[in-house]
Amino acid sequence: MNKISTVFFCLLLTACSVTQYKPDFDLRDQHVISNKVSIDYDQFTKQKSIRGPIIRTGNILNKKSWFLRSFKRDNSKTPTTQIYVSVYYYGSDWRFLERAATNGEFFKTTKISREVVSCSGGRCSYREDLAINITIEKLHSLLDDNGVVMFGIKDRYGENWVVDLTKEYIDAFASNL
Repeated sequence: MNKISTVFFCLLLTACSVTQYKPDFDLRDQHVISNKVSIDYDQFTKQKSIRGPIIRTGNILNKKSWFLRSFKRDNSKTPTTQIYVSVYYYGSDWRFLERAATNGEFFKTTKISREVVSCSGGRCSYREDLAINITIEKLHSLLDDNGVVMFGIKDRYGENWVVDLTKEYIDAFASNL
């Protein structure tokens, strides 16, 4: 029975690792992206909140999602813009995601939350949320020749969790500011 359990567990892990999450919209279609941008206005704080569509990638054991978001008060000329990132992973300890960089340049991050999702047998599923503080202008200046900007978010083990945005995504989002 023990061998059957081990084989079943290995098959389950294999199936989980090949189940891939991918974006559910075309990251190069500015019109589709623009239609997925949500805008809210709080009449009490006089603040407009803009949120881009969520991009998801990874597998069931290690996945991440991210989107652009901005906040702009009526009396402010420039919005506060962030790349909001959620990382889910399975392991025995926290990764402590804190540093974001691209092209050798580091960006200020804001820790949003850390959560233990579930645990079993000494290993847990974790979730860490953070925001990379950046301007739309800076995002445009960082685009490569293919119209993509990629950020590596480094954890304490030295692993980079990569998130990227296309020019079309950035432009669609910015058109709603």
